[in-house]
Amino acid sequence: MLNTFWSQFFSYKQIFLNYANQEIRFALENLLSDALFKNLKENLKNYNQESKRLKSALINFDLPLLVEIFNRMLRSIDYEGEPICKESTFTLILKMYLHDLLAIEATVNRHESLGRPDFAFNYENFSVIIENKFVHKATLAKLNHILDEALEQIKKRDYGNNLQNQTRLWRIALVYSQEKKAIVRFACLKD
Repeated sequence: MLNTFWSQFFSYKQIFLNYANQEIRFALENLLSDALFKNLKENLKNYNQESKRLKSALINFDLPLLVEIFNRMLRSIDYEGEPICKESTFTLILKMYLHDLLAIEATVNRHESLGRPDFAFNYENFSVIIENKFVHKATLAKLNHILDEALEQIKKRDYGNNLQNQTRLWRIALVYSQEKKAIVRFACLKD
């Protein structure tokens, strides 16, 4: 039985809430993106140019450029109104940003291989897997250790190797610092 918000609920043990359909999901995500990235869109002289830079970073597997673009976006967020205080929030903001700039449909925490990578998407003829780590505050040694853990997790859980229709695979680890409000460590797995 399908229930809506107006339906009378009976004694269910679990209730699953989700979007009514794809059209509503896209509309709500677009509204949230407009609010979340408002400062960035107002301050960048050419938001379309940023989408070209993002496309170039993806096509050329240019991780420093990709992180620069992500950090510009992350620093534009009003942290009083939209704080990034946990890994899942950070992951969803990246997902919305990629959708906003390049209409990329990413999956978040979907079972794949031997685990659930935080973030996965296909772009043109390749696949991207991103494992995110979140820290409130950490020393340089701790940040490097967390980055190594993320890379090891990608390897051990074999993220990305079972994806279909890929000719190339880019597996990335990102460490976001709440204190710095930025991605402070990053690396890609060499295949």
